Amino acid sequence: MASLGLGISAVSFQLDSALVIKWLRGSSLVPWSLCSWWQDIRENMDLLVSKDRIYREANAAADYMASLGLQF
Repeated sequence: MASLGLGISAVSFQLDSALVIKWLRGSSLVPWSLCSWWQDIRENMDLLVSKDRIYREANAAADYMASLGLQF
């Protein structure tokens, strides 16, 4: 994994998707159409990983950037 080669030993995800957080924690099933892709992600999560939900309303910068992406 590239992050291990760079000496990174911990990663923190801050997401505004409660569903993705549930997928990362293993408390919700990933749709079959994403299973292959998701398995690759899970196999590479050797690091100490923290996953926190950040509500969209509290993360205006990311919300703004996401809305820009929808315009293209």
